Amino acid sequence: MPLPQTEYDVEIESVAFGGEGVARIDDKVVFVPGVLPGERVHIKVKKQKADYATSTLLKILEPSKKRIPPVPGFVWPTESLVSGELPYSPGYAYYYTPYPNEIKLKQTQFLDFWERFPGFKKKWVKPAIVSPEEMHYRNKIKLTFDNDHGQRVLGYVMADNQTVLDLPACALARPEINAMLDELRRKPGFLHTLQPRMNLTLRYTEPNGVVFWRNQPEKNASWLKEETVLGTLSTPQGSFFQVNLPVANELITQVQAWLSEIKPDAFFDLYCGAGIFSMAASSIANPPEFMAGIDVDPDTIAAARYNAKSRNSSAQFMCNNADEIFNNYQTMLKCANTCILVDPPRTGLHPKLIHQILHSGAKHVIYISCSPDTLMRDLRRLAPGGYLPIATRMADMFPRTPHFETLTLLSLQS
Repeated sequence: MPLPQTEYDVEIESVAFGGEGVARIDDKVVFVPGVLPGERVHIKVKKQKADYATSTLLKILEPSKKRIPPVPGFVWPTESLVSGELPYSPGYAYYYTPYPNEIKLKQTQFLDFWERFPGFKKKWVKPAIVSPEEMHYRNKIKLTFDNDHGQRVLGYVMADNQTVLDLPACALARPEINAMLDELRRKPGFLHTLQPRMNLTLRYTEPNGVVFWRNQPEKNASWLKEETVLGTLSTPQGSFFQVNLPVANELITQVQAWLSEIKPDAFFDLYCGAGIFSMAASSIANPPEFMAGIDVDPDTIAAARYNAKSRNSSAQFMCNNADEIFNNYQTMLKCANTCILVDPPRTGLHPKLIHQILHSGAKHVIYISCSPDTLMRDLRRLAPGGYLPIATRMADMFPRTPHFETLTLLSLQS
């Protein structure tokens, strides 16, 4: 039933994955942005669906003891509360609570996903990987340019997916990136070189400093070098690499620990990027005899091959769709003690790949995910084939945002 009013006083029960608070009005779930559990707030209902509604936060009536003032550097125009709207960059969240409480909220959300998983055992969930930096950790940002009624603006696209929030500096970006952004914005005529809706990307590595490009990097642009826990790895400018290097190093270390424990003979690295996890497998005490990685990006595969050669790794790399690897190595998959590592985009695994894993005979799967909802969907599809969790961890790759990374080890049960 539709709610009869537009404005209500509500109490926040919890904070769901995505950062919005959960309240109830007449048994209907209402999502509220910018709140913490236990707070009483005044809201305006915005949109109503059959079983839930969204809302705008108008006033905090009883704040949580865990609420703090905004962290310096965050652009959050609270004066807009007067108009009943919050024009904020959707990437920002949890700025109003101490970082340890953010970790607690995210770990609770992660656990909530698992508690709905059939046969869940709490012992599967291991301690969270916490970012050593809650601010100024991002080694890459992508900004959007627009001409707003004659005013040139460069920043993040806001919640309406149209307005660009002009951003002189990003509170999440590395100091080196903000320094370069300030230099570019001050440079006479630079903003005039940008066209409406053009993207400006800035990326930092310790060896290369800050590089930037409009829309796409130039063809044949020099590769970047990333200083990782494995040593120096090369990656193309426009290719994927984790934005929080210290947390990425913790992921590498955890994968190495799991591989050392399960001791696979063969290791398949799907969605391998520049081969970071293949290099991790190559670096353990007793590396797998056979290692292969696959990715659709030809530039990143070229970098993966270079990384393997420079480290005397025997890992092979192929440019193709992830599921194509099964067509070439079916016998090995069934005979060897095989581990398949998957690190897909937010959309998760294609049903075809799920089907092939189920029929591969691989003894172990390591699933790295940046989207716990698609992770749980895929794990439910793998479970009937005997792939059950042994261990899982939340890794806060993206502090002060609604997102987090996860890594899960599955074992084939006979």
